[in-house]
Amino acid sequence: MLTGSDMVVLLAGLGGGSGSGVTPIMARLARDAGAVTVAAVVTPFEYEGVRNRRADAAIDRLQREADLVMAFSNEEWFNRYRNDTPLFDVFDALDRHIASSLYAVISLLNTSRSLTDSTFAPDWQSV
Repeated sequence: MLTGSDMVVLLAGLGGGSGSGVTPIMARLARDAGAVTVAAVVTPFEYEGVRNRRADAAIDRLQREADLVMAFSNEEWFNRYRNDTPLFDVFDALDRHIASSLYAVISLLNTSRSLTDSTFAPDWQSV
């Protein structure tokens, strides 16, 4: 499924079983297939207890498996807004922030690829 992919972008909410369990595995498979692997993940609110510990463990695994991990905290994002801001608006803004962050990373990778005319998997230390 991943063979021939230049880049794989993984999006997941961490803390439950699906995102925390599957995302690191998918990252490893993508890297093994030779793809640049970017993971954008959202962590739970602080009050969610065990979900936070699961999310932290998943991020630790992802940092070993993915080329780039972008973690976005529900808690930190929510605290940027006034208490009377509708929760839907807060999450919508976070969605837009994640999308624009991924766009910037993908643009950077595409620019570096066209400038160097080399493999799509850059040396992350030099980017």
